[in-house]
Amino acid sequence: MTTDGGEKPQTIPIDTFADAKTTGNTLLYFPRELRDKIYEAAIVESQWEISNVPGWAHHVDAKDIVMTNTKWLPPICQACDQFFIEALPIFLQHSVISIGPAYAAWNLHYFLQTTGEFGSVRSLNFENSDVLKKGVEAAQLIKNCTNLRKIIVGMTHADIERDVRAGLWTDSMNFTTFFSEIFIADQIFQLKNIEEMIFPELVEFKGLDGWLKEEFKKRGVEVTISHT
Repeated sequence: MTTDGGEKPQTIPIDTFADAKTTGNTLLYFPRELRDKIYEAAIVESQWEISNVPGWAHHVDAKDIVMTNTKWLPPICQACDQFFIEALPIFLQHSVISIGPAYAAWNLHYFLQTTGEFGSVRSLNFENSDVLKKGVEAAQLIKNCTNLRKIIVGMTHADIERDVRAGLWTDSMNFTTFFSEIFIADQIFQLKNIEEMIFPELVEFKGLDGWLKEEFKKRGVEVTISHT
């Protein structure tokens, strides 16, 4: 379930104010459209800014996303099961989800698969380049998160130097070749709703920005490449 995309909001079988009161939450008697506005107001009100991603509110660490832990969720999602179902997609739309170790990508993928909320994720922050390499869970994650708007790539020169020592990057490669052969570039280029890719300010490789823009443009997508 998502709250955008033109789908008609789902309703629940509560027909009167008395019924809603009996269930323990009179908010559920309001029309779904109004409830969505209330959820969004509550989520935005409790937000905290991510300095390098203006306009995106909550920071979620994918390591914390396990079924036995609800501390990463805002209070509005924990009030009752119905609130969780209805408010979760709105929360995900307003969140930057960070992925560090590879298992965190698996945590997130499993949670989104269980809840059916792949389409609600708008922003992913990959804290290091290892989680974007071929053969890791991030490939399937990006493939399924079809409404992604922003991808933050936490690549550093230390990451690149390590890959050079490991023989992944040879002298005959330029960076665009390295990016396409080592990382999950194919999955990234398939994103139809992507608006921006963000790299660290210190990681600027000759030709990378133009190459990324051109590859997306071939697929009919206009993308901003930023360095923060």
